[in-house]
Amino acid sequence: MNSRAPLLALALCAAACSSTVDPLEGRLWTMSDLIGAHHDESPDVFVAPGDPLRFLSAPFSLATGVKQDPAIGGLTVFPAYLQADVSAFVTTEVWDEFPRIWAQPVYVPVTSIDPVTGPQPLAGAKPVFGVPGTSRFYSPYWITWYVVVPSGFNGTFTSVAQVLDSHFPLVQGPNVYWSLCPANVAVAHEDGKLPVRPFTYEPLKQRTVQEGWVDGNPVFFLSFGRDRFTTADSKVVTEVAQYRFALRGPDGLPIPLDLPPVTGTGARGAPKAISAPNNIPQFGALSHEFYAMLQTRPTDPLPGVFVPLSLPALRAKIASEMGSQFVPEPGPVAEALPERDQFILRVAIDGSCFTAGDFPAGCTWLDTQANVENLLPVQAFYDTHRFSATAIVLFGGGAL
Repeated sequence: MNSRAPLLALALCAAACSSTVDPLEGRLWTMSDLIGAHHDESPDVFVAPGDPLRFLSAPFSLATGVKQDPAIGGLTVFPAYLQADVSAFVTTEVWDEFPRIWAQPVYVPVTSIDPVTGPQPLAGAKPVFGVPGTSRFYSPYWITWYVVVPSGFNGTFTSVAQVLDSHFPLVQGPNVYWSLCPANVAVAHEDGKLPVRPFTYEPLKQRTVQEGWVDGNPVFFLSFGRDRFTTADSKVVTEVAQYRFALRGPDGLPIPLDLPPVTGTGARGAPKAISAPNNIPQFGALSHEFYAMLQTRPTDPLPGVFVPLSLPALRAKIASEMGSQFVPEPGPVAEALPERDQFILRVAIDGSCFTAGDFPAGCTWLDTQANVENLLPVQAFYDTHRFSATAIVLFGGGAL
């Protein structure tokens, strides 16, 4: 299948549109921006070499002196909940006040495409990205197009113009989540150890920076895998709602809480059945962030944040931010639960269940999109008008 026409149109659209969008309409924060400027709204997405790993240190843990690998910077691993299961993600990009996010083309030279073994990479070739990180249409979401080179080809592609001018066949491949980045970055981890999810310490995959080209210039990128997102016909990336807990301030605006967010399976108000062939989620790579404010009416039950007695500093931290009434003491059944750490900082709609003899079954947890949306009143929600690129790194009990 030769698909030069749609690819050329997509590439030209990205270039043309990026020059006409009003720069005041929104702000894109690439990974380089997040690392270099320490985005004021997401200051903890990156850990500098040798700095403390916040979620693996006090008060979130009893450990002390847990630091990022001194040889490389790291993307913070954030704990989260997804469909009532523990999960984790890293943030690679942020968009403020953008109406939607588009996938863009990336070109991968191959010598052939075998129907059984798949594409055969051209030795030494690197992917060519359709737009640079400086474009307002940049995103880490790419539609792969295999450039099928003839036998004996020994050239090099470093730009989209070279690919299109070659007139070699283009065959569409999978969607890939490849985030452009500096050369010295990885998923946050201690020196000599794999990354882990905070609290439960499941080991995660480490990732190594790879090389590519854009507009004739070398670039680096981190790969978070293939088939991690879907798009509409217009190449708009499918979003999911992500709920970040907050309290309502005196002015009615949310006061963010340092609690794990809840990742949805669909847009707000439209959760979907999980689509995860081979345990690879095809959703959740693009999050539309909302605040979910707790205790919004006097008649509501009092939510509780589960923190075991063995973490007194964490209990004190949450109590100081929310009030001690939101951090009830767990009962003996909860304290002795073998899988207790899976519930650390999980929110129940009524915290009195923490003392029940049937814990955790007797609790109704705000750990799914449906529960958050159905159990909190409509006035509890606040749209941040922010998208974030959230690479899920733990799903269904497995590292991604």
